Amino acid sequence: MRSLFFTLSLLIFGLACSASQVASKSTSDTPVAEATVALDSLAWTTDLKTANKMAKANDLKVLMVFSGSDWCRPCQQFKLEVLKNETFEDVAKDQVVILYVDFPAKKRNKLSEKETAANAALAEQYNKTGAFPKVLLMPSDDEANPCELKYKGQSADEWLTLIREAIESCAS
Repeated sequence: MRSLFFTLSLLIFGLACSASQVASKSTSDTPVAEATVALDSLAWTTDLKTANKMAKANDLKVLMVFSGSDWCRPCQQFKLEVLKNETFEDVAKDQVVILYVDFPAKKRNKLSEKETAANAALAEQYNKTGAFPKVLLMPSDDEANPCELKYKGQSADEWLTLIREAIESCAS
């Protein structure tokens, strides 16, 4: 009787954990490729075409961020301290759309095959050295070269200044 109760308890615990994992994955803050433009907030997407459409529709630039979200400490720091900073979000929403190009290492964070292939293609074109984090400000002209912005632990306010300067100095 004890072993039956123990086995049943383990089964119920396992099901509860599995349901919890599914729920947490569906509500994560991972950007979605089909992101819509919300003019009152900073727009994020994981799809280049979507980012370009949002940027053109709202006269913004694309800020392409190459990240290793689950293994790269500077990437995690950049996302937390800059991209998710309330002041940064409030000001940057009028300047850029975030194109988040992620390369997670852990199996539980694995991206879809389509997104993985798209990210690999973007890395082949824009991040051949495999630098992380790598941040590029994309000009509105698809033929022009992007401007690279280096993350060196700067604050959100310093990043807003970097972005403003890059918008003025990069080809547009």
